Amino acid sequence: MPIDPNFYQLLDLSPEASSDEIHDAYRKKSKVYHPDTTTLPKEVAIQKFQQLMMLMAF
Repeated sequence: MPIDPNFYQLLDLSPEASSDEIHDAYRKKSKVYHPDTTTLPKEVAIQKFQQLMMLMAF
């Protein structure tokens, strides 16, 4: 199943990224967007974090 290109943007990756690169980018971004640890507004953090979780469900 192809991954939505918007998710690559969320991870700051190109569609040609390897699975290891995707995993590493996911871990870094999940730390940035986790609602309990971010300095972003809570609503924004929750939305971004949920998008990340959907991505990793693929």
